[in-house]
Amino acid sequence: MRRLLYALLLPLMLLTAAGALAQAAGLPPGSSDPDLRPAQPARDKAPDLIAKAEDAILGNRYPAALTLLSQALALAPAKSTVAGRAYYDRGYIEEQQNNAAAAQSAYQSAIAADPNQFEAHAALGRMLQAQQKWHEAQTQLTAALLLQPASGDRNAILAATDRALAQVDAALHDPVGASDALLAALRLSPEQPDDDILAAQLAAQQGNMDGADAAYRKALRLDPQSQPAMEGLVHLLLQQRNYQEAANVLAPFVQRDPKNAGLLAQYASALNGAGQTEAAIQQLQTLHTQLPGQPAVTRMLADLYSTGGKPAQAAPLYDSLLAADANNASLLASAAENDIRLQRWPQAMQRFQQSLHISPAQPEAWSGEAFAAWQLAQYQAALNALTQRAKYSPDDAATMFLKATSLDHLNHTEQAISAYQQFLTLANGHFAEEESQTRQRLRELNAVP
Repeated sequence: MRRLLYALLLPLMLLTAAGALAQAAGLPPGSSDPDLRPAQPARDKAPDLIAKAEDAILGNRYPAALTLLSQALALAPAKSTVAGRAYYDRGYIEEQQNNAAAAQSAYQSAIAADPNQFEAHAALGRMLQAQQKWHEAQTQLTAALLLQPASGDRNAILAATDRALAQVDAALHDPVGASDALLAALRLSPEQPDDDILAAQLAAQQGNMDGADAAYRKALRLDPQSQPAMEGLVHLLLQQRNYQEAANVLAPFVQRDPKNAGLLAQYASALNGAGQTEAAIQQLQTLHTQLPGQPAVTRMLADLYSTGGKPAQAAPLYDSLLAADANNASLLASAAENDIRLQRWPQAMQRFQQSLHISPAQPEAWSGEAFAAWQLAQYQAALNALTQRAKYSPDDAATMFLKATSLDHLNHTEQAISAYQQFLTLANGHFAEEESQTRQRLRELNAVP
């Protein structure tokens, strides 16, 4: 886009410059015959050198252009439109050659030489935008929009700059400023496909999820292969826990690009959330075959096997992951939960303890350790784990039942009765079997609630 704009602008800039720079050089009005011109001062040769450099740029002769620009800068006054133009051209060349630091420095020099040059402010603003330096980009793009392009389709150029500013404002969570900039762009040029995506982002920032959904879907209707529109809509749907619709949106993209690891992983996650566990596992098996050495993929497949009723298939994956990353607290906890599903109580307890030694603030892991200890009839250890858990999260019905039965087994009758009664309050009809057992036990203890 930058190169196209430059190619469109440069011939017009050269034509405009011919007259203006001739006057700056002190030529008589209408003079064109070199033989009739008075001798030029050395500094007045700079515009001719820039014109030759810009011709070289259009021919992709960048080394020659840089040489000519250096010669022009050696002759031009430091604070002048001529120097500003030369520095801008140098910045363009450096940017085309992916020399970001040199390009940025040249654009800054162009602004220092000529603060009223639109092109340098706009180019620097776009570079800073690409680097996600949002505040600095906002400053430069705003400054550019107070000026006018030297030549070319000014409405199109200003509209592109307005759109860039709208994107920056959106990144700064300024939906009002972004909306104003987008509207300014639409007043200058026809609607573009990315406008709907930006409108969707702004609607989401303002809490208008229905508006965001509609805008993303409009963008996808206009361009069914739009990756940004798909990503935005899927993100929105996942936030709303609308997993099935997210899977539906992802499906055609996965069909078009079945080896895209990111897409496959997201598709599997959406399918799993929608309750299509087997389909999700198939997607992750495909991904794992493609990327057998990727720990993140192996972890996702292991977790899905574990929660999807296939803990025996998850176990070797967890073991291989822990062999390479033995001190990963989250991984240890997940492997321990899988051990619970396999009724491997001692290993589960050991892994929970290792995980909690590394990262104690895991209430679910404390619950898991308590349950494994309870299964091993280590009731005091279960109570100790529940005491630690209470530092991070209040008791729920499950942990209170563990506490009550552990106290009962240890013959702490009064405390057990109190815990049983608290369990019944917390359970509130959601744990029918355990509630029936609790009422029976309270009758046996002569403590019917």
